Amino acid sequence: MEESINPMGDLPPVTQPTTPVVQATPPESVQPVERKSSKKLVIGILIGLGIFIALIASIFLIVGLTTKEPLQASNQFLAGFATNDAQALYSTTSTKFQNVVTSTDFETFFLKYKVLPFTEAKVTAKSIETQSSMTVATFTYSLKYNSETYEIEIEMIKQGEDWKLLSMQII
Repeated sequence: MEESINPMGDLPPVTQPTTPVVQATPPESVQPVERKSSKKLVIGILIGLGIFIALIASIFLIVGLTTKEPLQASNQFLAGFATNDAQALYSTTSTKFQNVVTSTDFETFFLKYKVLPFTEAKVTAKSIETQSSMTVATFTYSLKYNSETYEIEIEMIKQGEDWKLLSMQII
C-alpha cells in the first residue's frame, strides 16, 4: 500500500468572510469640531499669564519696599561726603565697621574721596539678605566724574532700628 504525505495536509475549504466590510463615510458628512474647547484653552492661558504677571509685579514691589529704608540711609551716607565733617559721617557707620576702621583711617579716606560728587551716583544694583538674624542690604552705584567711571559698592546693616554703613568700596 502506498502512502503519500501531503505537506499541506488536509486543509479546510476557503470561505468568504462572514462579517460585513465597514464603509468609510464621505468627508461631506463629517461634523466640524466645535470651537468652544479652544476658547476655553485661550481663556485659561490668559488667566495663567495674568497670574504670572501679577506674581512678578508683587516680587518687584516687595523688593522695592524692603530696600527703601536702607537705600535712603545709603544715599544719605554718600551725601555726607559733601560736608566737611568726617566725624559726623563716621558716627553713621556700624559698630562692626568701627571695630575694623578707626576714625583716623576713615578721615583719611573721607579727605581723599570727598571731591567726588557722590550725590550724582546712580544705583545700578540692589539686594537685601538676612542671615543669622543679620540683615544686610547691598547697593552698587555708578558715578562718572572727569571722564572716569567709578563703581561704588555699599553694604548697609540693620543695627537696632537704624541702617548703618557696614562697608564701602570704590572701584
